[in-house]
Amino acid sequence: MPRANDEEMIRKIKNQQAKLTARLQRIQARRSQAFRKKDARGKILIGGAILAALKKQDVTEAGVMKILRTYLPQSRDQALLQELYGFPFQVTEEAAEEQAPTQQRQGQG
Repeated sequence: MPRANDEEMIRKIKNQQAKLTARLQRIQARRSQAFRKKDARGKILIGGAILAALKKQDVTEAGVMKILRTYLPQSRDQALLQELYGFPFQVTEEAAEEQAPTQQRQGQG
């Protein structure tokens, strides 16, 4: 038959384990969020550098378009870039319509 002290010790250790697990999850979530912020900023900086190079004609539009078509194959993404920056994509009507709600939300803000 287990002793009362053993039961109490098990309860305390399980309680500590639960607290440590919660603390670990908070730390991991904070670390993950920090990485996502840095990653997003890095992508924004790359995009900004490419747009600046295009404006100064340091890179060819054809070269950038080849990259965008290769790595952004979804027509909704292409439609957004066409809308924002005038990139010459062959965008379907359906993809263009998906951007319409975005325009409406921005106008209401």
